[in-house]
Amino acid sequence: MFGWYDDGEVLAVLRSALVLIVLLLPATAMAQNQPPVADAGEDQQIFLGDVAVLNGTAVDGDGDPIIGWEWNVVSSPAGSSAVLFDASSANASLAPDTVADCLVTLRARDFLVWSDPDAATVTVIENLPPSAVASASPTPGSTPLTVNFDGTASSDPEKGELFYGWDFGDGTNGTGPSPTHT
Repeated sequence: MFGWYDDGEVLAVLRSALVLIVLLLPATAMAQNQPPVADAGEDQQIFLGDVAVLNGTAVDGDGDPIIGWEWNVVSSPAGSSAVLFDASSANASLAPDTVADCLVTLRARDFLVWSDPDAATVTVIENLPPSAVASASPTPGSTPLTVNFDGTASSDPEKGELFYGWDFGDGTNGTGPSPTHT
């Protein structure tokens, strides 16, 4: 058929060429593919007992879709058993169990390769109790006496929002920073 080659030799050469093409094609495609760039988001600070919401993003220079996500807890204190939820989605959450820093990483994948990891630190602090300061006016008087209570001088050491609950001692309660009670 090809002069000095017989049909068996031609098939062997074609098979070898096909194997070579199949082996080199993915390597060529991967060499031209740009890996995605993952972004694990900003570092954040939460109180012990809260859950950190991890909002990851990724971009791909080739415009390939992101088809995979991988969150990992890279470091946490010895003995900690921080729990990572939805670790294979862009938006995961971390439930730490101790006061400390937890380092998390995010990787994203296009059709061919994973990105390099991007890191974020979740700093877990203890929520200190607020300082309650209450006053009442008027305090002396005849019954029935309507008293104005004021808790606006109360404060939170971490500058968090305060919620007010009043127990008037007669089986009734009040809410808000400045209730009245008769």
